[in-house]
Amino acid sequence: NDKNYVVVSHGGASTAVISHLLNLPLPFFYKSVQLDFTSVSIISLKGDKGQLTSPKIELLNDSRHAEIIDIEWKY
Repeated sequence: NDKNYVVVSHGGASTAVISHLLNLPLPFFYKSVQLDFTSVSIISLKGDKGQLTSPKIELLNDSRHAEIIDIEWKY
């Protein structure tokens, strides 16, 4: 039974969730991947209920939607 979930959050929370799903230490993932503002990431977890499943990165840190409307981030 496939289910889809959407999680919307700030970068720090997204980093923590993705590092957990990928079973990577948070400090390592935090220093290795900088999630852009408004970026989209898709992690698939497919498998039978009760069975071990491996996450698949479908999309990570994609911010093409911001380029389409020409957003320039200033911070």
